[in-house]
Amino acid sequence: MGNRDEIRRAYQNMQESFNVNVGDQLRILRKADNFELGWESFWTAEMDELVGHIVTVDSFDTNSLLVSYSMKTWSIPFFICEKINVQTHKIILDGKTIEISHKSFENLKSALL
Repeated sequence: MGNRDEIRRAYQNMQESFNVNVGDQLRILRKADNFELGWESFWTAEMDELVGHIVTVDSFDTNSLLVSYSMKTWSIPFFICEKINVQTHKIILDGKTIEISHKSFENLKSALL
């Protein structure tokens, strides 16, 4: 039993080191093997559609990242992902500086022009 607890703690430490936050975007690089590297879940054939796509982190727990893609929420391990750096823009609104994504900036610009 001790070995399983050690594996669980190691997985949790590695996921924390991945330094992901709610709203981050990730590219899914590959499928995961069932219960791979301490991930306490399994990969289904339906999840194959995620590979190669960009997903958004909705939340996470000590064992998985919960991500959105194609109107669904999926539980995935951190180690099959790469973080995507999203370009942002700073704008001044009512005297306050806010930072928004490039996509939001383009949508705002289109709406105002």
